Amino acid sequence: MRIDEKRPYACRINRRIETRILRGLRLVAAERTQKEIIVVDDGSTDGTREKLAAWHGRDGVRVIFHDRNLGKGRAVRTAMDAAEGDVLIIQDADLEYDPNEYPRLIKPIQDSWSTGKPIEWIKIHNLPNYVYFNHSAHVNHGVGCVECHGRIDRMDVVFQASPLSMGWCLDCHRAPESRLRPRDVRITDMEWKHPSDPQESAALGAKLRQEYQLHDVTYMTSCSTCHR
Repeated sequence: MRIDEKRPYACRINRRIETRILRGLRLVAAERTQKEIIVVDDGSTDGTREKLAAWHGRDGVRVIFHDRNLGKGRAVRTAMDAAEGDVLIIQDADLEYDPNEYPRLIKPIQDSWSTGKPIEWIKIHNLPNYVYFNHSAHVNHGVGCVECHGRIDRMDVVFQASPLSMGWCLDCHRAPESRLRPRDVRITDMEWKHPSDPQESAALGAKLRQEYQLHDVTYMTSCSTCHR
């Protein structure tokens, strides 16, 4: 197939994507729950950007543009930082959630607020009751959420991404360097990664291990560290 023959096909795909996004935006705007709508354009180049600009300031819509593609995780963070409301619904353009179901989706939160009763929690990551797990010991020492929970920002339904077995934990306790991130990087940043160059990554990990003053391997792999 010649290159010039691909262009109409690509154009049709782009138009379908553009149409889907604008259709989704219209449906969300038409839903009657009192709300603000924050749209993040993640560096699109297919004409969607120009169409979204026309929506800015209309029907409670705010449009934020990324200069380049930064990924879904960063787009979600941008919207969360800009939001002014108390309850956030993350809506993809593919209408995974039907906007007409927003009231049913937020009702448990409203009921909890009005009655003071907590929302029932569905626990996903279950450890045996004889395991002592200190969350703060991890997040306060540069271990990001993604290391144990996976790309939770991309999960339609949350699931346990890692085995959380003793062997899995010990592998990290023996050599945590590749899982450490600098203090100026949010532990909730799902996109951040160690340098791709092995030497740079090893040097950064060794530096961070020293900065965080992690215990030696003997302590980190001792039975009493996790079983008390």
